[in-house]
Amino acid sequence: MNRDERRDDSAGRRSPLAGISGSWDARGVLSGGTQSLAYAEIALGLAVLVTASLLFFPEDPGFLTVAPHPFWVVVLAIAARYGALPGYAAGVASAAVYLALAVWQAGSFAEADLLSARVLAEPVLFLLVGASLGELREARKREHLRLARRYDELEENVRDLAQRYLASMELSRELERRIVTQTATVTTLYGAAKALEGLEVEELEPAVLELVASFIEADACSLYLRREGRFVLAASLPARSGRPEELDTSRGLPAVVMAGKRAATVREIVA
Repeated sequence: MNRDERRDDSAGRRSPLAGISGSWDARGVLSGGTQSLAYAEIALGLAVLVTASLLFFPEDPGFLTVAPHPFWVVVLAIAARYGALPGYAAGVASAAVYLALAVWQAGSFAEADLLSARVLAEPVLFLLVGASLGELREARKREHLRLARRYDELEENVRDLAQRYLASMELSRELERRIVTQTATVTTLYGAAKALEGLEVEELEPAVLELVASFIEADACSLYLRREGRFVLAASLPARSGRPEELDTSRGLPAVVMAGKRAATVREIVA
């Protein structure tokens, strides 16, 4: 399996952190659809709380006397779930709605006394906590994404190492097979050489020819001996194969052997 195939194979699988970072891109930024959902949840949450206050607490429509304030549900939930920008938006929206309800309950801006610590403390906390918790969530999300990328890299490296390990094991088995084969061949040659030592001279030539034919699995072969500058047929398999009694030493492989006084193969002639 090559690198591209492994990448395609891993594309169908999700990393352990994919569920945490599924709505975030590679830079750790919320996708457009997720941001829209966060803003919709802010609006819906505040609308539900304001409606509940108007229906069940008409004397205190902004929950100004309730502690902790119900708007904290929206601020904390949105900032902890979606991160920085939605956290800022939740803090600003909650603070704005809180101040608007405070003015409505007081009857006018002057009566509401918006700059007093009693009224301004809660909106300021909405902003600070929403921003801080959102930034903290953003940092944690980026760390999760970094770990996810690192996990994917390590997973790809492990798969690559696994492929190399399998390839090395296959190579090791092939080398073991060849070593065993070579060992058997050397043992067989040694046994054949020892067997040739007990033969008479007239028996040696056909025995050598049979030995060579068995090792190279030849259907037909011939043995020529050099005598007085000529190559004369000493033995052949099969016995009546129509081989020439003498080789032409002026060309071809016999000429190479005769001129160089060395062993030669057909490959030299082909080259």
